[in-house]
Amino acid sequence: MIAVVRFPQTRCVLAVLLAAVGLLPQIAGLNVAASDARRAQDGSHVAARTGTHMIRPHLKLQQQAALHVPSEADHLVGTPTKGVAPKSRSRTAVWVQNVVFWCTLALTGLTIFAAYAKMFQAKYQPHPDHVTAYLTVGEDDDDDKEKGVESASGSVPEVPGPDTSSSLTKNKTFLASGHVTVSASELVDEVGLSGMSIMPADETCGISKMKNKYIVPLIAVQAAALQVGMLYFLAAQLVPRGELHPRFHELPTSLVFIAIYLHFLNCTQEIPYSWQIFQHFHDFHEKKSDLIVMGGVLILDAFVVPLLSFALGALYLCTSRTISDVILNAVAVAFVHDIDNWILALNTRANFVSGNELEHTVHLPINKKAMRNFSWTMVFVPVVPCLVSFWFLFVGFRLLGL
Repeated sequence: MIAVVRFPQTRCVLAVLLAAVGLLPQIAGLNVAASDARRAQDGSHVAARTGTHMIRPHLKLQQQAALHVPSEADHLVGTPTKGVAPKSRSRTAVWVQNVVFWCTLALTGLTIFAAYAKMFQAKYQPHPDHVTAYLTVGEDDDDDKEKGVESASGSVPEVPGPDTSSSLTKNKTFLASGHVTVSASELVDEVGLSGMSIMPADETCGISKMKNKYIVPLIAVQAAALQVGMLYFLAAQLVPRGELHPRFHELPTSLVFIAIYLHFLNCTQEIPYSWQIFQHFHDFHEKKSDLIVMGGVLILDAFVVPLLSFALGALYLCTSRTISDVILNAVAVAFVHDIDNWILALNTRANFVSGNELEHTVHLPINKKAMRNFSWTMVFVPVVPCLVSFWFLFVGFRLLGL
């Protein structure tokens, strides 16, 4: 190689070869650019002749991705966008969220205030014809009905009437005594924390050996945290449908009405028991502190949670986009107010296996007038469910635009 480089002619030839090698990439690039230019020119000629713009599929997708501008709907439904900060919601969506929040807060405050006012009024200004509700320890037997029995909250009047297994005689016994009886375990299975709230506050509860005034609020706080969390995320989805889906199909209004109607029945099925317990709640607790604490649990479980669960659940059903969404959402909103019952079911099974059960029998006064009105307006001639369902259908679709 050294010998070759010594000759001048060889040096010239070598220099020319090295220059040619160095220019090869530039030449190749020019050739590729010229080839692309010819293809583009040919494509433009074809497009001019056919009236269409011919672009390769992968190039077309790249151009669409480069020109895409994130919209309001992308941010609301969570579509990821790279390098672009998400936009805030529109004024309409913010207005809807504010209306729902303040209405929910006002509804909760008014319900709690009215319930406590009614409870203390019944405590310190009882009705002249008030019939006392009471608890007895153990099952209701012959001696209890013939002689009367010492209740958990004090002495009670005698409960006359024969004791027989026939339903007709039992009805006569109820009418003669003025009370209906139900075991504490069955009542807790039916109404959850509302049934636990009437248990004596200073008695121990089950295998835990803790007093009811500690056990019941602990379970109530846990259930309320879970229920409020679910309701919060339901309320967060109450956004006008135009914000989320610019193109949507109108749902059958009758289907949404049926879903709201069924949701209303599901949230109000415990009202007969809960209302009677609330009317006579002061008969089960003498101390004011017990009335406040245990009464707060009753108000929360019997009125606040079902009311908010129905209101927010009904509006959430209005946000459904398809028929299948309505069906799935109806199932989703049905379980919120049963969360406390699931927690109590675990506690009840643990107490049963450990040999600890509620041994009280609850005696609730008969309220024929209120229950007759309830049956007529809710069951036989369902005026209340229909009016309430139509109202929330109107609010969801017309006022809030869900």
